[in-house]
Amino acid sequence: MAVTEYTSGSEDESGFNIEIVFEGDLWTDENQQAFIDAAEYLSTVIIGDVTDFRGNLGDGIVEIDDIQITAEISEIDGVGGTLGSAGPTYIRTDTSLPISGSMEFDTDDVDDLIADDDWYDVVLHEMIHVLGFGTLWETLDLITNYGTDDDPDYRYTGENALYEYETEFADIYSEDEDSDLGVPVENDGGDGTAGGHWDDDTFDNEIMTGYLNTDSDNYVSNMTIAALEDLGYETTYTASEVTTTVCFCRGSLIFTPEGMIRVEDLTEGDMVWTKDRGIQPVRWVGSKRFTQNELQNNSHLRPIRIQPGALGDMIPIMELTVSPQHRMLVDSEIAQRIFKTKEVLVPAVKLVELDGVEIANDHSDVEYYHILFDQHEVILANGAWSEALYTGKHAMESLSEEARQEILTIFPEICEPDFCPLPARMIPDRGKEIKALIARHAKNHKPLQLHTESEFLQIFTN
Repeated sequence: MAVTEYTSGSEDESGFNIEIVFEGDLWTDENQQAFIDAAEYLSTVIIGDVTDFRGNLGDGIVEIDDIQITAEISEIDGVGGTLGSAGPTYIRTDTSLPISGSMEFDTDDVDDLIADDDWYDVVLHEMIHVLGFGTLWETLDLITNYGTDDDPDYRYTGENALYEYETEFADIYSEDEDSDLGVPVENDGGDGTAGGHWDDDTFDNEIMTGYLNTDSDNYVSNMTIAALEDLGYETTYTASEVTTTVCFCRGSLIFTPEGMIRVEDLTEGDMVWTKDRGIQPVRWVGSKRFTQNELQNNSHLRPIRIQPGALGDMIPIMELTVSPQHRMLVDSEIAQRIFKTKEVLVPAVKLVELDGVEIANDHSDVEYYHILFDQHEVILANGAWSEALYTGKHAMESLSEEARQEILTIFPEICEPDFCPLPARMIPDRGKEIKALIARHAKNHKPLQLHTESEFLQIFTN
């Protein structure tokens, strides 16, 4: 039997609860179930309680725990016309998070969506809009139009979702010449579609694109959950694993005073050659393994393979594989012209435009290793200069809780609110400039690294 109200989440209202008020007399168990399932799902994604509201929203004093959504199915204009509308109706003055919202659908369209097994996706999509996705971006300054009103070029600029664009969608990001401007947002479709969804041509069957994809399963990306975090909700979002972390693959040879040592054989206290400070002790080593199935289902986890000589003359001296966001040193006059400094650190995934650098799609599994020193260092792996672990915000978030606690025991200052680790070299943050750097190296066949004579002798006599 259809109900008149439903509240998702915990009964004690300690987490995030969505109260749904079903209005009208066209409700059935079947069409209500999608609302219930969507609300319950979102109560598992948003885990933090929102400030209770008590006040007058036009019909007397009301008390709302987190959000109240009024849902209605009515006769609008028949199949194929206006599907419906959804969005917040009142927002909090302190956080701009919604107090209430509404969702309305045309009954004829609902019947078709249920028959085509698309009803749940539509309800979830619209409910996320009620929470503020797309509907509050402008209010919270999370979107910029780099075009004109008649020819828009919208980009989403929230920190967390932008980071997920770079990591979760690394292949797309690397091909996007304007990736530094933000996440591509839908420009077509007019009011209600343009400026309020991820771009459909770019993200296809992601649940929050502007058009429903009926020929394949829709999914909720980590980027969408990150966008809810950007709105101010406390969610389950954590930065994408490993892609945000500096990692060497098992078997990588690290240059030490004792010769080349496999990364998996290094332990705390072992001494390693660094580019800036000579011999330095390893303070922590961590690792994580991903199975073949995980690599197949998550392309952004696949390592980058760098062939011998791809970065310079005999650099690396043998094949090197690293995580996509592992930064390699670029030391060139081209870098000097673009970044006003001769040495910069660039993610390995950005180097795939070079001959001899590729995504290793043939790995059956992979084990990534992180090496931490007293400060950010540049070290030699298989004869190529690359960085050790950088304890920035996203790198720390990508580690397991156990690994974070181990590092915090060694370096408790990381917990300080004003802690900002100093990178060993400039880390460029503009995708277009990085792309230009690599393109110029590829076009002019210029090496990314050169070893000094003393470095060369040290490498080949060990």
